Amino acid sequence: MGLSCSRSTRGFTLIELMIAVAIVGLLVAIAYPSYMQHIQNSWRESARLCLLDMAQQMERRYAADLGYNLVDANGDKNDDLLMASSCVTEGDMATRYQFSGGPNKNGFSVLARPIGGQASDECGSLGLDQSGKQTASGSAGVAGCW
Repeated sequence: MGLSCSRSTRGFTLIELMIAVAIVGLLVAIAYPSYMQHIQNSWRESARLCLLDMAQQMERRYAADLGYNLVDANGDKNDDLLMASSCVTEGDMATRYQFSGGPNKNGFSVLARPIGGQASDECGSLGLDQSGKQTASGSAGVAGCW
């Protein structure tokens, strides 16, 4: 009796394996940039919400003290509380955005500047002031970023 091995029981050929690897590589090449864009958008949204939180804190301060700047009992300005907001320090935000700005008696301005992996974000720096004016320094424009 002769033993014969049919082609279907021998497994994959090298060509079939290379085609499968090429298909997986193509899917990864398409999916990875999309995934990274999604990650940048989510961090931008976190920074945007943080700016809105800071603005809300400033408005509460204005309602209580009739001024945006905070003066303590000794007469010293204490505006560091604005940048110590929990949204600035939570998660990985400090490695993605640098927050700056502050109040004066009649207004305030806060800015979130992307750093690190977020620096390539198409929106660039996001800003907000006491009149509600929103800014974005990147190519996407204010409407696409806010």
